[in-house]
Amino acid sequence: MGVLALLLILMADALIFRVLSPWSLLLERAGNRYNRDVIEDRIQLEKQAEQHEKMQQVALFGTSRMQRMWRERYSTLVNRTDLQLLNYAHPNMSPADVLSAAEAMAGMEPDVVILGLSELDLHNRSKLKSRSSFPSIARFVDLAAALGWDSLWSERQELLRIAAGKVLLSYRFRKQLDSAFFGIVKEFPGTRPNSPTPSIPPDTNWLLQQARALPPDWNNEPARERLRHMQINSLINLRGGAQLELQQSFVRDTIQRFTHAGSRVVILELPVYPAARRLYDPKMRGSFLNFAAQMERDFGVRLIPLEQQPGYPAYDFADFMHVGKRAAYRATPFIEKVILEELAVSEVYEE
Repeated sequence: MGVLALLLILMADALIFRVLSPWSLLLERAGNRYNRDVIEDRIQLEKQAEQHEKMQQVALFGTSRMQRMWRERYSTLVNRTDLQLLNYAHPNMSPADVLSAAEAMAGMEPDVVILGLSELDLHNRSKLKSRSSFPSIARFVDLAAALGWDSLWSERQELLRIAAGKVLLSYRFRKQLDSAFFGIVKEFPGTRPNSPTPSIPPDTNWLLQQARALPPDWNNEPARERLRHMQINSLINLRGGAQLELQQSFVRDTIQRFTHAGSRVVILELPVYPAARRLYDPKMRGSFLNFAAQMERDFGVRLIPLEQQPGYPAYDFADFMHVGKRAAYRATPFIEKVILEELAVSEVYEE
């Protein structure tokens, strides 16, 4: 009976997720931004597979910082019928997550890949728990080895969840199913009324006052205040050493995978609120640019540093890490100009 029950569960799981494709229904009832990001990734991945041989494809990767740079409402390319834009940028999309996404796209790599990166991504502390829709056992083990094998034991349940999710998609996407049909999880993590605002060093209060004066990009001031505090703590805790080497290895492997498959890869340096750079070692940006230049030499990627982009003065930001609507209005067409240039080069190589 136990074996029969397991077979029935596997058959039902395969029917729901591999045959019926419930993503559109789940998206209508997503409940919060995290669930929407995960579900939209799955919808895009299916479309990417369907259209891979039929039209040119461009994929954008990065965290919410990239998500705020390129905005569909300002896009002139989204309505083109001969081009598919795939936006895989969303909050907490780490270099390890991007590599996992690249692995999930094996055999259907896009013509052009835009990687939104900066020193914040490479010097940021690695985390074992992934909030992307591309969890990977291999990446989990890589991170555990770098962070110390004791972290693997402390997060062993997360490893078991990832492994179980590889077999049962209904378990892997349980949060999205719960939100759609049971409605237990409603709030976006970090914006719940009872989420405490983390403390910050007193000598950073001057920066906090500056951020409070920036034009808001979204409502809910208590949540925005918590986000500012979280960002300050993140910026003052940027580190080099083994963490930097690990993040660089993930980016290198991602670039190698895409370029070897024939994709044109662009590293787009993402801006930071100017005064926020005073919270960490200024050499970190130089380290990032040196690494990106090495990727140019090794794999032929195109690096676009901030000096080659539209300027982003302080009043263009909504907080310490994200540009606001004013900057996105200029950044979106700039990114799309880069996309068209890279597609033109890609066509020449194909001929």
